[in-house]
Amino acid sequence: MPRNIGHEPGAPVFDWMKNMILYEVYVRDFSPEGTFKGVIQNLDRIEKIGANAVWLMPVHPIGVEGRKGSLGCPYSIMDYRDVNPEYGTMEDFKELVEEVHKRGMKIFIDMVANHVSNDNINIKDHPHWFTLDDEAKPTRRYTDWSDVTDNNYENPQLWQYMKETLAFWIRDVGIDGFRCDVAGMVPLDFWEEAVDELRRIKPDLYMLAEWDDPNLCRKAFQSDYLGDPYLEMLKVVRGESTYSRLMDMIYDRYNRYPKNYLPLTFIENHDQKRATYSFGKRGFLPWATLFLTLPGIPLIYNGQETGDPEYLSLFEKTDIPWNKTDPFVLSTYQQLIRVRKETPALRKGRMTPLKKEEYRVITDNGEVSVGDIKGNNLLIYRVENESDSALVLLNFNKDEVKIEIEIPSSGEPLLLYRGSGEKLTTADFKVENNLLKTTLPPTGAEIYLIRK
Repeated sequence: MPRNIGHEPGAPVFDWMKNMILYEVYVRDFSPEGTFKGVIQNLDRIEKIGANAVWLMPVHPIGVEGRKGSLGCPYSIMDYRDVNPEYGTMEDFKELVEEVHKRGMKIFIDMVANHVSNDNINIKDHPHWFTLDDEAKPTRRYTDWSDVTDNNYENPQLWQYMKETLAFWIRDVGIDGFRCDVAGMVPLDFWEEAVDELRRIKPDLYMLAEWDDPNLCRKAFQSDYLGDPYLEMLKVVRGESTYSRLMDMIYDRYNRYPKNYLPLTFIENHDQKRATYSFGKRGFLPWATLFLTLPGIPLIYNGQETGDPEYLSLFEKTDIPWNKTDPFVLSTYQQLIRVRKETPALRKGRMTPLKKEEYRVITDNGEVSVGDIKGNNLLIYRVENESDSALVLLNFNKDEVKIEIEIPSSGEPLLLYRGSGEKLTTADFKVENNLLKTTLPPTGAEIYLIRK
């Protein structure tokens, strides 16, 4: 039986982590120049949406042997301790770190500890640092990852080299932490030992694992991906799953992880299609509200706020159409992020789904129902801290839905946000006999604050 660590404290968490809105940058695509200086010149874009932390996808030189596409994949690492000359120099990168910090923001880089490029600088002189086949040639676990070679963590010299590499970026360059690619494919013992040493250099180090495993968050990582629930969202959209199953999955996730757990919540990233492609140009709104009101750390990816549905290639340069930004999409993210920042319960609370008996859907003929189609296309939950409760109502229907929700007798709801797939609006809600009565707009969302 896997160990249930839901009662354990987990990795140390600081207040700034709980307040984080993370923005993922692919340097190649973020600006027309595709450089570190291009990121510096456009940091205002990141602040404008409300983000306060930056994650840079791998900044290292990219391998040539087996390269995919004309420019190669940034996850094919030629040298862990240098930067991609196409992006600029190490001094340019340090300037970017400094400019981010001047704005009171944090900055992290991708650490691809599982594999390197086929022509990594260490392969020739240290072949046994890497996984070898029967003919003593470098190889990898997944054959279709043809542009990389796996590291060999059974070799203590490689282990030490990687610990020193992590320390270099924290101590000598000044970044604030790492997003660790396929973290579960690297031994847990390595992460726990390495991170313990890194925290002696930087006590408030932040670590994000690209993986789904509570054990990673016992000691080493504050965060991993809310990955399975995201895939379940896509199943719901395709009609292959239900909203209630999705909510059960999310709730179960929080219960299985340590108390300090801060999952990465998202509706797109560099491995997934754009949110407006997957969920619709207007239908994305309740999904955006979901990931921006769940406990954890919300992620915005590289121009997500433009509303452009085109996927950004990992292997070529793709220009983000900043001049064609959809004002509704941008405004939706900005307002939801503002509400999150202004509502402590959303940043530091615990999520609990409403039970069926706590709310009622009113059908068109005035009957009360909790089991019809509309009722199954709703997500309703609380995110609570000691003093406040944020009540989140999400309607994934194309029609409006009338709803009644029981609220505490001492509670007086304050509407924080109301939006639909068509526009941002104000709500005509009322409270009678401890019932909050409202009409949720089509593909819409409402967020209320209720004092305890």
